[in-house]
Amino acid sequence: MSASPPNVDTKTPIEVLVHFSHLLATTDAPDEILGLLARAAVDHLGADGAGVLEIAGDEAHLVAAAGLPVASPAAHPSPSFEVETIGPELGDRLLAAWHLPDGVAHTLPLVSGGDLFGVLVLVCATGHRHHLAELQLGQALVDLAATALSKAHRLAQLERAYAELEASRDVLVRTEKLRALGEMSTGVAHDLKNILTPLILAVTQLKRNPDVPKATLEMVLGSMDRVLVRGLQTVDRLRLFGHQSADSPAQAVDVDALVDEAVHMANGHIKPGQMARIVTERGAPPLIRVQPSELVAALVNLLVNALHAIGGAGRVTVTTRAAAGGAEILVADTGPGMTAEVRERVFQPFFTTKGREGTGLGLAMVYALVQRSHGLIHLDSEPGEGATFTLWFPAAEPPAA
Repeated sequence: MSASPPNVDTKTPIEVLVHFSHLLATTDAPDEILGLLARAAVDHLGADGAGVLEIAGDEAHLVAAAGLPVASPAAHPSPSFEVETIGPELGDRLLAAWHLPDGVAHTLPLVSGGDLFGVLVLVCATGHRHHLAELQLGQALVDLAATALSKAHRLAQLERAYAELEASRDVLVRTEKLRALGEMSTGVAHDLKNILTPLILAVTQLKRNPDVPKATLEMVLGSMDRVLVRGLQTVDRLRLFGHQSADSPAQAVDVDALVDEAVHMANGHIKPGQMARIVTERGAPPLIRVQPSELVAALVNLLVNALHAIGGAGRVTVTTRAAAGGAEILVADTGPGMTAEVRERVFQPFFTTKGREGTGLGLAMVYALVQRSHGLIHLDSEPGEGATFTLWFPAAEPPAA
């Protein structure tokens, strides 16, 4: 085989490097970067052919080739080599794989930031050896390609990390929705238990005395009807929550009427023979704007908690009055009171002093209602001195004339 002169390139090294940099700026794909390097090696370094091997694990795989005869994959299948062979030995093994016994090969590793990304193999099929200037330009091209590969790998890592973060965020959102739904379901179940318990008392009364006077029967049935309406409204809150709908619209309501309704329901939690009692002190407060079933459920929560606190013997007092341009509702009990630690945590979700019997959501939902209604809630309690919850709501604005 006769020697042939190296390929002649009319561009200066600076022009070659600038042009190559522009090409690299058009892609972040490692295969394309390696292909551009193989093509540039043939076009500008006087090589008859060039191959680029990419490092993958413990092996180096030929992923790009240019020039003759190495660019013909049908005639020369892409070989793989162990990483330990990278160096002069790799060039000789590639020449053997490409059936070029008289050729000469030079290997230039692609290294950036301490990471080895691959190897450029320059092949001269006729035995021509590259000049030092050509190898220096080749090293500069390799350095640019290695930097581009490093950037591409970092970008791929960021994309994978972002995809994992998105997947984790989706899981977190689903988990948070399920947690919120669980809290809402538990809270609604808690409210339903408080609201529907008086039905047991009413049904028991009817069973014990089926021949009750008509007036008494009408009164009991009316009470049961009100309880069922509040129960259905509470269930509807869960339906609206499940569909991510807006909250039920607030209404201008009579505080004393809703307090009487809540007291009636809470009385159903006083067992026969207990000395506990609930008294009301009405002060004709102004109308306030809230969702009625939510306020009733909140008051029943406070009253049932107060009944538990007094332990079947004592008094719970509900006071209503006008105050500071709104209405106040006070629920006070003669129970054992609370420590400072309990007072600080009493409105936190899932905090309870009732052990397994409590959900820790009752007072949290009372607090949430007051906040949604632009009101205020305050707790006064000391050990041995009972507890007083004060709820304040702004007065409902009068209708426009």
